[in-house]
Amino acid sequence: MQTIQELKQKRERLKAVLLTMDSNAPFQCEEGRVYCQWLAKVVMVELQIEELEKKEAAQ
Repeated sequence: MQTIQELKQKRERLKAVLLTMDSNAPFQCEEGRVYCQWLAKVVMVELQIEELEKKEAAQ
């Protein structure tokens, strides 16, 4: 399992990629679908970070 620091670095890399993409692209085109996929990856990493932080706080 990845550490919180590694996940935060991954989140920042994913966000950097998102900044280069068109967030207003329609979902019907390839660019819109790719943006949505990358956004979902960022959210999943955020959830993993939250889960690890809660586990650490509980210990």
